[in-house]
Formats: sequence, structure tokens, C-alpha cells
Amino acid sequence: HLMSSADWPAEVSLGGIFQPEENSSLVNASLVYGAYCTSDAHMGDRGAEDGTFGWHFRGASVVRALLLDLVETHGLARSELATTLVFGGASAGARGAMIHLDYVRRILPAKADVRLFGFLDSPLWIDLPPLTPQFPGFQEVTKVPGYLASERVCRRTTRTSYE
Repeated sequence: HLMSSADWPAEVSLGGIFQPEENSSLVNASLVYGAYCTSDAHMGDRGAEDGTFGWHFRGASVVRALLLDLVETHGLARSELATTLVFGGASAGARGAMIHLDYVRRILPAKADVRLFGFLDSPLWIDLPPLTPQFPGFQEVTKVPGYLASERVCRRTTRTSYE
């Protein structure tokens, strides 16, 4: 099950912000972990075809579905009280979160009183020349090829820079 969460456990035990101390402002917060299994930095939106090596890259769809489920099923931003949403990720997930932050507010109900913050842990890197010729460098291996990205996900100028 490559690029799938099918074999993952139903529950995971996480540390860091997912285990806030009693004096933390997150101690009474609802915390949601969206597992990373899409191999596309949560930016892809293409089905299996020749141009995708026969693989599905649906990270953007996963993020949209997660946010819509939080709004429609779990009531995110449907309270009369102000809500704070901290949306982010780590590493490749943070790169995807950078892209998605621009439209997260549009998924929320129009009259929702939501303060939206991005929490991006390690989304960037310093593209140093590789130490060995067998490694092409981080700039090359972390690109999201244009055929994986969607116009809905990446603005045209961003997508062009990936091609």
C-alpha cells in the first residue's frame, strides 16, 4: 500500500504540540493530525496515468476533504464564539500547508469568526551543492512536477516555476 494509509493504525500517539502541558494554551484545544501518505507534499491532484507513473497524487484532495469534514461534521467555525485555527505541518507537510493557507479561509463558513494562523515547521531548506554526485540536490528532489500539481492548488506562476 504505497502512498496509502490503509495499513496505518486507527490511532497514533504523538508528542510535541499534540501533548500539551497542563499550563499550555493548547491543553483544552481540539487537535487534529492529518497523516501524510500522499508523497506529493499535499499539493498533488492527479489520478493514476502515464504522466504520473501510474500512481495517484491526491494530497490536495486529502487536505480539502479533511478541512470540509472538520467544518461539516465536527462544527469547526460554526460556533458563535470566536475560533482560532492553527493550520500547518512539518517538513513536506509544511510545504503543502504554505500552499493551502491561501484558501483555507474560503473553506470556512462565510460568517465564521476565525483567526487563522500558519504553523510551518521546517518547510524550507538551504540548497547547498550535494556532497556526492549520486544525489541531485534538494532543489531537484523536492520539486512537485507540474503534472502532479493542480491549477486549483498552485497559482499559475508557482506551477510554471515547478515545470
